[in-house]
Amino acid sequence: RDSKIIKSLLPSLYGQPLVELVHTATGAKATPTQKVRVGVLFCGRQAPGAHNIVVGLYDATKSLNSESEVIGFVWGTRGLFKNQHIVLTDEFVANYRNQGGMHMLGRSADRINTATELASAARTCRDLGLTALVLVGAARTHTDAAYLAEHFHRNSVGTAVIACPAEVGGELIGGAFLPVTVGFDTDCHVAAEMVGNTATDGASNRKYYYFLRMSSGTIGSHVSVEVALQTQPNATILTEEVEQQHKSLKDIVDDIADVVCERAQAGKNFGIILVPEGLLGSIPELRALLGELEAVASALGRDLDLTVNDVRSVLSPWALTLLLSLPEFAQSQLLLHKQSDGHADLSKVETERLLAHFVETALAQRAANGTFKGKFSAITSIRSNSARSALPSQFDCELGYVVGATGAVLAANNLNGYFVSVTGVQGSVSEWAVAGAPITSLLIADPTQFFEDGSSIRPRVVPSSIRFDNPSYVALEHNRQQWAINECYCNPGPVQFAGSTANLRPKTVGFAHNNYLSDLNGVRDLIEEIRHRCRPGCDPDAATAAHKMLQTLSSVLHLTVKDHSNGK
Repeated sequence: RDSKIIKSLLPSLYGQPLVELVHTATGAKATPTQKVRVGVLFCGRQAPGAHNIVVGLYDATKSLNSESEVIGFVWGTRGLFKNQHIVLTDEFVANYRNQGGMHMLGRSADRINTATELASAARTCRDLGLTALVLVGAARTHTDAAYLAEHFHRNSVGTAVIACPAEVGGELIGGAFLPVTVGFDTDCHVAAEMVGNTATDGASNRKYYYFLRMSSGTIGSHVSVEVALQTQPNATILTEEVEQQHKSLKDIVDDIADVVCERAQAGKNFGIILVPEGLLGSIPELRALLGELEAVASALGRDLDLTVNDVRSVLSPWALTLLLSLPEFAQSQLLLHKQSDGHADLSKVETERLLAHFVETALAQRAANGTFKGKFSAITSIRSNSARSALPSQFDCELGYVVGATGAVLAANNLNGYFVSVTGVQGSVSEWAVAGAPITSLLIADPTQFFEDGSSIRPRVVPSSIRFDNPSYVALEHNRQQWAINECYCNPGPVQFAGSTANLRPKTVGFAHNNYLSDLNGVRDLIEEIRHRCRPGCDPDAATAAHKMLQTLSSVLHLTVKDHSNGK
């Protein structure tokens, strides 16, 4: 079903082949290309290493043809629509090499969606005679890039659209093409340093429970899993588990209270609890409440913060009862101004404080019943978004540069509707496999997403979630009980730029698929070998054996793909 919808909406992009880039002989120079003009803009939020994407794009474009130009659009999509740009130079680019942030060009709203926006982008690219347009961003950026690429093809703009993944929350991580994105390593390492420092402090004073909210990512728990593997806290809450197990707020509170009670029996009245930012959106009753609040805000046409009095008469009785059962700070935060997509901004809700409040209440009830005899004092904290613009780690510097350089090769070859894929990142940079993958391979026909006119489903790149068969999750689950009771805390310290730890990879990368592109090549080689062995005139027994084995393999693959699509 998804394939038919995607093919009907993006006919020029659907079915495009994977484009692999291969190493040339040692010392060989890249084949020169004709002069090109490549535009680049930051669409997504800040990600450490994003500047190196532009640096890699610039260096590679110039190395292919010194007369080529790279044009940077100032303030993201706003600059693209208004044709506000600068021509990048060696001196200008050098100032931002290996630096954090996105202030080289800046960013604004990260959407290219409406007919007017598509037309404005096309007009700018025509006026500048751009060979390619490179968008740097996350899931929404890749979705918009697909429709922009189709629009350019349909209207003969002559500009190839290419997407470069860069985002800190892990929403693009999980597919075989993207074991990690630019910025994820730095963001997680900065968070792990904070958690590690707090754990060390907690183990020293031994009298507080620290509820620490991981601020990156409102959908998946990629950051929480990575930070937990690096620091080994006493409890880690994951949105995917809450949603899959249909846990209520009370269930989550009871889980945490159980850990507190078990530690109290051993005389330990302290610990570390990791809380994901998007937790409330995965709790069934709160998700329903958020849905009602969003509908009320839309119906009232209010682009401002709401109050309880604004919604008291329009919420359903159960929703109002649930809202009023929350502490006042949570009530007011849930009613704050919504995001540009109409959804509640969960980053403004002190989820960690809400959990600490209810855990304290639950423990007081247990103490009254005689089932809890310890002490509980909570300190809540949020790991701020400062890591988004931190100096990138060595890994993110290298990954960003490779992503940008690969984008330059795709641009020089006028490959429209592709995104940059880098795999095999467990090894050294020379072992990495790079490719251009069709953006349509990331799209899913989400039945809840429609075009603005409501005419049909609008396939999109859906932010990824943690899979329960993922080795990184399995490693976390295997150690949870031990970490809950004991102090197994690890403090990775700050990001290092030299020495033995400077080239460490994220823990989750160590569990990633070894090399997806190499496996695909191996499959193609084996198919070719079977075709050669089973050519006309071969032994009949060999042909029969090959046929039966391939039938079995086909059935197994069918079941595997079916289970994968169901999230198993």
